[in-house]
Formats: sequence, C-alpha cells, structure tokens
Amino acid sequence: MKHIILGVGLLILSWQSFAEQSLSKALLEKYVSTIEKFQGLEDKYPAMDAELENLLQMTPDAAINKIKGMQAYGDIEKIVKAAGYDSFEQFYQQSFRIMSSMFAVQMQQMPDSVESMSEMLNSTVERMKKSGMPAEMISKMEKEMAAQKANIDSMATLAKSASNEDIAFMKENMMWLMSIMPNGIATNQ
Repeated sequence: MKHIILGVGLLILSWQSFAEQSLSKALLEKYVSTIEKFQGLEDKYPAMDAELENLLQMTPDAAINKIKGMQAYGDIEKIVKAAGYDSFEQFYQQSFRIMSSMFAVQMQQMPDSVESMSEMLNSTVERMKKSGMPAEMISKMEKEMAAQKANIDSMATLAKSASNEDIAFMKENMMWLMSIMPNGIATNQ
C-alpha cells in the first residue's frame, strides 16, 4: 500500500511546478484527502503496488506513461477529478510541490550530507566483503543499499527543485502535515 500512495506521490515529483497559488493548509488537506482515496485501489488492483515500486528511478515521461498505462489509471483519474482537480496533471503538479518541499526540509534536517551517506553505504559493503560473508548475502545487501542510495539521490534531486517559499511553508507545517497523512505514509518518508 505504501508503494501505491508513495509511488503516485513520488511520480508527481518529477514535473516542474507552476506556482498557481501558495501552499496552504487547505491545499495540503485537499491533497491528503485525495491520496487517502487511493488506498481503496489496492484491493481492486493487487498488482498496482508492484507496478509503482520504482517510479523514482524513471524519467518523468516514462513514469507518467507507466501510470497512464496501468489498469488503475481510470480510477486514479476519477478520484483526482472528484477531489476538485481539473486533471491528473494538475494534481501531479501540486503533489510535486508538496513532496519536493518535504524532501528539501528533510534533507536540511539530515545530520550528514548525501555524499557522506553514500560513502557510508559503500564502506559498509566493503566491510562485509572483507569479513568473509557469503557472496549471495553480500549481493543481496548491495542491491538493498543501491536502492537506498538511489532513493536518497532522487530525494536530493527533487529537493533542489522546491521553491524557497514552499520550503519555508513546509518548515512551519511539516509536523502538522505528517500528523494528517494516511497511516504508513508519514512513517515511511
């Protein structure tokens, strides 16, 4: 389930935002209300979670094409329009602004830089190799760490696209937003 909501939310991060209006609590409430409605799609489309798993590693066009090509897209679009958005793209743009500013705030709060985190992941793999761990165990850990590194790199890239105004708003409202996010989303950010 977390992949469905995060996938749709994170896919949305790849578009450039048009600052139609400033972020506000009302806009965030509308966004959260919309993504809560996506939760019901998991039962109807069991493969959806797996289909959305690697959206951050795709180009924006590829990710959009993937979502639009999914069996669930018709329902996704209906949910978005019923929530008051003119189109999926408008929802996408708002989500981009929200998520990129969230990532920017999170990156600012990280005690270590992205580069030092990447170095730490690489040194962990090297220590595992030197310790004589079985090759398949090392391979599994390398894959997991590569996925973590890719997610961190994607977050850093997306965070750079957030406007100063959106970051300032998010700094003041991040805890509130996390408190209203659907279960499983706020804890997995």
